[in-house]
Amino acid sequence: MRNIPFVFTGSKAGLLLKFLKLEDPESPLFGRYAERLENRPFPRELALRFLRGGFSQAGVRVDEGLIQMAVDELDGVIGWLAYFGLRALRRPSNMPQG
Repeated sequence: MRNIPFVFTGSKAGLLLKFLKLEDPESPLFGRYAERLENRPFPRELALRFLRGGFSQAGVRVDEGLIQMAVDELDGVIGWLAYFGLRALRRPSNMPQG
């Protein structure tokens, strides 16, 4: 089949590349175009803006202490910040209100 793109994601890029065998001439994916995008953790201020902005767009007010704690614990990792925000939105009764 032609023109079928694949998107692989994960935090273990080296393991994924080993699995795909992009450099192995015997691999069906050998010689195929591959692009790698890396997301580095956000700096603290950007991580705070990211969470505040997400909650604001969802119309939810969240205690600033909770946002600060999340950023401290999750260290700016984008996927974890997004996951935290999603979980918090799904369970608003457990969130302190600001």
